[in-house]
Amino acid sequence: MENSLLMYYSTKRQKTIVVHLDGTVGERSGKPVQLLKDWCWSAGSSFEGRIACYKRKTGRVQKPVILIRSSPALIFFPTAAMSRHDCIYLRHDQIRRIQGDRSGCVVEFHSGVTYRLDYDVRIIRKQRRHCLQYLQLLSGGAGQS
Repeated sequence: MENSLLMYYSTKRQKTIVVHLDGTVGERSGKPVQLLKDWCWSAGSSFEGRIACYKRKTGRVQKPVILIRSSPALIFFPTAAMSRHDCIYLRHDQIRRIQGDRSGCVVEFHSGVTYRLDYDVRIIRKQRRHCLQYLQLLSGGAGQS
């Protein structure tokens, strides 16, 4: 978990593909949501509780970001609905830059790893912004209810 940059489900391999900080690629059994559930449990909370908190604090119901732990903050965000097989989960704190290209975007991570996504750059930037706003709400920033 600590060295994961992104993950997605491979329907061909029927496993979760995990890209690590150093750019190496690994496989895990199960789907990404199950891995996130397990990581939330190991951090002392339930996945469902994390989702419910995000929805309550932000009022957003689509593509909720998943706070694994709060200190230091470890958040993954989905690029699409979590029920979709093409959903990719990105680790927000490791993203250095998001740039658009002709048919998607390129995400550059602090470790130097770059990854091309077939998603509109605006979707990725918006989801990352939601992560930052959520962290601000949790730390008592403006807009907290």
